[in-house]
Amino acid sequence: MKPKEKDHKKIVLGASNTPLPVWDPQTGATGALSGPDSGITLYTTREDQNGIPVAEHIYADLMRNLPSRSMLPHLMHELMERDPNRVDWDKHSFLCGYMGPPSIGKSYMIKTLGRLTHPRGNLYLNCKDIDMGTIFCETVFDTSGANREKAAIDAKLLQGNQGGQGLSESSLQMLRNSLGDAYVEEQRDGKTLVSIDWNGIQVKGKTPEEQNYQKQVIREAISQVCQNEGIVMNADAGQIGITTRDGIAIRAADPNSADYGRPILLDELNRAKPGTLQKLYEFFAMLSDPKVDKLQVVGGENRPFTFYRKDLPVSYRMNFTGNPAGRAMGSADMDRPLISRFGVELDIRTVPDPALHDYADRLSQTLTGVPLTQIYYSARPFFDAHPEKLVETARNFRLAGLTEAEKKNVPEEEMLNIAIAPRIIQLSEQLAEYFSNIKHVFNPESQLYRGGKVSLGQEYESYLQGVEIDLRLVTKIIEKASVVPPRMLQPAMVDYSGAFNKAAVPTEGLDLEERLADRGRRLESYLLQWMHQVIVPADAQTRGIKADECQKVLRLAKTIAAHSGVGEIRLKESARGGIERIGDLYDYNKLNQPEERIKALRDLMVEDLRKTNAGLSDDNEKVIPAADVSRAVKQLAAIDISSSPAIFVANDNAKTFGQNPFAAVLTSESGAAEKLAARDGFLQALSVPELREKTLKGLWDKSVIDSLGLEANDEAVKLATKTSASGLGVTTLLTSHNGKDEAVHVFHAPAEGERPERVVVVGGAADKRLKALLKSSGVTYVDSNDITAATTVNDAVEDALVGKADKDRLRQGLTAAFLLRNGKAGEEMDHAAKTPGEVMTASSTITPVAPTRATKRAAPARQAG
Repeated sequence: MKPKEKDHKKIVLGASNTPLPVWDPQTGATGALSGPDSGITLYTTREDQNGIPVAEHIYADLMRNLPSRSMLPHLMHELMERDPNRVDWDKHSFLCGYMGPPSIGKSYMIKTLGRLTHPRGNLYLNCKDIDMGTIFCETVFDTSGANREKAAIDAKLLQGNQGGQGLSESSLQMLRNSLGDAYVEEQRDGKTLVSIDWNGIQVKGKTPEEQNYQKQVIREAISQVCQNEGIVMNADAGQIGITTRDGIAIRAADPNSADYGRPILLDELNRAKPGTLQKLYEFFAMLSDPKVDKLQVVGGENRPFTFYRKDLPVSYRMNFTGNPAGRAMGSADMDRPLISRFGVELDIRTVPDPALHDYADRLSQTLTGVPLTQIYYSARPFFDAHPEKLVETARNFRLAGLTEAEKKNVPEEEMLNIAIAPRIIQLSEQLAEYFSNIKHVFNPESQLYRGGKVSLGQEYESYLQGVEIDLRLVTKIIEKASVVPPRMLQPAMVDYSGAFNKAAVPTEGLDLEERLADRGRRLESYLLQWMHQVIVPADAQTRGIKADECQKVLRLAKTIAAHSGVGEIRLKESARGGIERIGDLYDYNKLNQPEERIKALRDLMVEDLRKTNAGLSDDNEKVIPAADVSRAVKQLAAIDISSSPAIFVANDNAKTFGQNPFAAVLTSESGAAEKLAARDGFLQALSVPELREKTLKGLWDKSVIDSLGLEANDEAVKLATKTSASGLGVTTLLTSHNGKDEAVHVFHAPAEGERPERVVVVGGAADKRLKALLKSSGVTYVDSNDITAATTVNDAVEDALVGKADKDRLRQGLTAAFLLRNGKAGEEMDHAAKTPGEVMTASSTITPVAPTRATKRAAPARQAG
């Protein structure tokens, strides 16, 4: 008998205009339901709202919350079981259970379907330590004595859900702590929506004393919230009693209930109170066995209620979830009786452990708010041929079905990630590979430990086996890595004299672009920190774990991580084979677009020009169009300045700036009386790839070194003059900044094989926009004041030394080469043992004595070729 559909609206999913990604677990093939024979009907009690058709809202909501690939077959099963056109409804089962590991998304999928089916979503029961008889009759607190107060609190909650001023955080916390599962928080479209089921505040206490204490807690919480929020209480508002009401199974089937037609989720059924599962057997039989047409039970206030199979609404559906007993997370009390009693009639589906694709799916969905990887693979040939359509499709799904107010609340970072969808897919898949492979490190039985190369003690094996890397952990790590740590200064730069100075300028906060500019580096750094913290437990000694064991496993983990782009590969023979560094892949910078880079460069140059030239237009485009800067760069790239040591700098002459925003100037080994070019002018020119090559050639002034009378074959001399066979070089350039001489130190390593060119510049504090501009063009600017400055330089040096013979000699030679131009006579030995990064960032203790000078004297130039 076909179900009654008069109170439901019919939605078709998987048709030509509502394609759904699908995945075949047998072949691993990904495709889509998208055609006249593919549509699946879903019946819903939802209605059009805010001018948005319910069909659009439901389809977009499902797509934004699509489960990962291993769960897609189960989603299709649930959708088809809800479609009277695709199943024989007379033999239809209203029940399905899912057994499998935590975090794979069992409950998430069922809650999503419940939300699409009914405006109030699933009736949900966390079964942990619950008497399962409560699904028919539950004991609850009677709060009818506080109806006015409850209505006022609900109004405040609604206001907060809609973006207004709702309840204060302290009030929410009190309600959260006192009301238990009746306090409901739901994440939807990046927002937390709060509601309270006042009639469903469960009685947890077993004795009258415990129940009275619980009543007192609830009464005090309501009273305190009213006081906090200025809500006037009635005199009898403190009267709270105990009563019974129909359980969720009855309410969803009773046409007189406000919960009629809601799907039901029994979460973690395996953790129910022991001995109470038998109360479900007859009910489960009625739901799953078409030969059982009715069942009578006792509901709230001892009211008998009869379930008639033929009268259950089309949206009635009971799902339960559980974890398998074999994983020490479930209960054999669930596994055996249910399966043996009903056999194949009871639909219990086994969900696999998360696979590589599940990690990638969850990561891309976390980063963009849409199932980006599944959308891509479901139509890969189309998106490969039209990559711009992937961005357009993902953007449409992220915003579809939302009101204008909701669209404004979509996180901006998600939209920015969608704009670089191909990179986000690569990032997600590399991180998925990292997490999937790193799991083997925590399994002493894995192939990694076979052969006895790394032997572990029993204590350490036991510890590692307790580490669980599930999908929830993966998304939490991504969230935590997004936190921007505050900048730390070297001790030499710290001055406490300004403490408690009320006149001090307050610190500015970070804007979005700043926060995203280094997010890849932060993520990479956080993953390495997390790996170290987990593999080398802080209480290792207390646990009886040997330190050398931890270090061996950590080295193994770092190697695995590096091959997925997390961390640096040190060995020449360990090429990544197309894998990019996570930092490079995930760092976001709109300056990666050439037109944005030219515009930002122009703005910086014009702002500097205004400091010394009054009367310039406030409109930067009127001073010089960005197109003219781009044209000037192409013209300058064609001139030859190789006949004499020269570099490019930004032109600071307002009269000629419009015709030529850059100037070629001579470098000099002496000429103390000559005016120096501006530091930022040099950096601005260095940020232009077309000018950088020629500028780098003009930095290595040999005359300064020659004047010292040093042996030309000395490796330090070769490194200081860029004549070393290694190709490496380090030098110091003296410039002018804010009316004072300021040295900038440059380390250069040319491109070699697959390794890109390395240009590292060390100087004082610089405009954050200028540093971003340099970074976007491949130049690393290091503020010597930062506490991590030396480490940053050393990392670049170590990367350049990979694969080179006699690394120690080169490393020491770079330090010595730097000291040829810096440090007073006789101080060499004080710094000789330091790393290149330590000496290059010691601006407060090392004085330039033989730098190359960036003069303002124009260099002779001629057309190349």
